[in-house]
Amino acid sequence: MKIYEYTPAKNRTRITGLIIILCAIAAAFFSTPLLFPDLSFKGVFQFVSVICLVGAIFIIARYVAKTFVYSILQNDDGSLDLTVCELTNGNRKRTTVCRVGINNFTEVHLLYPEKSADRIKEKELCANARSEHRKSFDYCHDIKATPICIILLEECGEPLLIKLSPDETLMRYLESKA
Repeated sequence: MKIYEYTPAKNRTRITGLIIILCAIAAAFFSTPLLFPDLSFKGVFQFVSVICLVGAIFIIARYVAKTFVYSILQNDDGSLDLTVCELTNGNRKRTTVCRVGINNFTEVHLLYPEKSADRIKEKELCANARSEHRKSFDYCHDIKATPICIILLEECGEPLLIKLSPDETLMRYLESKA
C-alpha cells in the first residue's frame, strides 16, 4: 500500500544552459579546422568536439529524459519500503529501479551541498563507500540537487549507498524509521 509519493522538480534552466554551452563549444571546436585549413592538430579539435557532444547527450539522457519518483510503501507485515521509479518516454514508461527496506538503513544524512561543510561530508561519505566497496546509486533529479539525502544501508547482505533529492515529508519517513 502506497503511503507517500514524491516527484522532485527539476531546474531546467541550469540543465538547458549546460547543454547549450556544450553544444556551442562542440560547434566552435568542430568548425575551427574548417575555418583555418592550415591549422595543425585538426584531430584534437574534432576529438574535443565529440567529447562535448557526448557530454551533452549524457546530460539529456540522464537529467532531461528521466524523472525519478520516490515512494514509501507499506508491506503486509507493516514494514516500510523505499522505492524509486524511473519515468521515461514522456512519463509513459514507469520502471522500478530501486526497492529497499527502510529498516535496513544504517545511516541517513541530509546534506546541503552549497554549504562547504556538507560538501566535504558528501565527498567523505562517497569516498568511504568506495573504500568499503559499496555499490552507489544516484537518483537525484538535478546535477546540483539541494538538499540531498545520502543513505547507507545493507540490503540482502550487500552494502549500498543511495543518493536522493527528498522533500521534508520523505525525509521524516527516512529518518524516523532508520
